[in-house]
Amino acid sequence: YEFDHDFGTGPGVKVVVTVASLEHDLFGSTEVDAIVEFPGSGRVPERGESIAFNGTLTAVDPLMRNFTVRAATRT
Repeated sequence: YEFDHDFGTGPGVKVVVTVASLEHDLFGSTEVDAIVEFPGSGRVPERGESIAFNGTLTAVDPLMRNFTVRAATRT
């Protein structure tokens, strides 16, 4: 990205990673996602590719069931 609503001015790579799936009696299956910023203009992971990362947790949105991670690196 050159500019992103979550991360501001780039360059960077924004990736949405499903980290868990929760079962609930009323709502069925719900996914928990990490919105991850990889600095620079690195390779964008392919859909369905497994990745591991380390970064700084900067926000949690319990209603949307996601959290934001900045300055991530692949591990």
